[in-house]
Amino acid sequence: MKVLLAIDGSEESMEAAAFLARLPLREKPTVSVLTVLEDQSNMEIPMYRPETQEKETATHFETIQSVLQRVGYELSFITKRGHPSSTIISVAKEIDADLIVMGARGHSAIYRVILGSTANFVANNAQCSVVVVRPDADKGDAAPEFRVLLAYDGSQFSRTASQQMFELDWSKTSAKIDIAMMLPRPKLVPVDLDYDPDAIADANRTLPTLSSEDPCQCDISYTVRETLHVGSTLWDLADAKKTNLMFVGAAGKSALIRFFLGSTSRYLLNHLACSIWIARKKDWEQKVS
Repeated sequence: MKVLLAIDGSEESMEAAAFLARLPLREKPTVSVLTVLEDQSNMEIPMYRPETQEKETATHFETIQSVLQRVGYELSFITKRGHPSSTIISVAKEIDADLIVMGARGHSAIYRVILGSTANFVANNAQCSVVVVRPDADKGDAAPEFRVLLAYDGSQFSRTASQQMFELDWSKTSAKIDIAMMLPRPKLVPVDLDYDPDAIADANRTLPTLSSEDPCQCDISYTVRETLHVGSTLWDLADAKKTNLMFVGAAGKSALIRFFLGSTSRYLLNHLACSIWIARKKDWEQKVS
């Protein structure tokens, strides 16, 4: 497995490295650690001078090395100059990455984590899976257990998310996994009535069959709900279960043959307070502009 870890020296990118070290991957990955430096047009400003940037980058690489070599990952380090968003995509294509891992940036006024522009661009334009890492509020002094939520809707995209989730070796952890299906319902139906009992029953039969892909036979729970807004209900569920990693599928292609997230995945990407794994089947043969 080829992983691209994009870092910028921020606390968020160091969280991303620690998260990658904890992921229960079945095989040791090859990790390319990428730092994209600001253009030298700003070199009159001390923080943008090449010697300053290079010194800071070397320090960041040493920190990442101490985190990832401890778990036996094979590492290489890449330094590029240019625009972070497009450079991350370009390097990911060059190395034929299976997975991009990066940190999120910033908080909204109501303390929800809102995605930075670089992570948003990469999540929407990469031709492989992307993990956007946010700090775990319950981490404390020890690494928290994985509390995983898979958003499933029966589509080929959520099927990919399910497959990638079960490719991880959860037996190495004390993970708690919930698979959730949200069924849309009309606004006029009273909240105390089920709109489509047959669909609910079918979903309750379908979700347990997904665990047949799990060789570890983890402890898995299932949630089926009717809702007016799929994204916000999944957000509420993630909050209630203290989820720290959600798996979602990316959906659709634009006219430029570029992958874009579906509306629900986009909502979750921008509003979740936990890390999110955006699952795609790798296809770097697609044109990336």
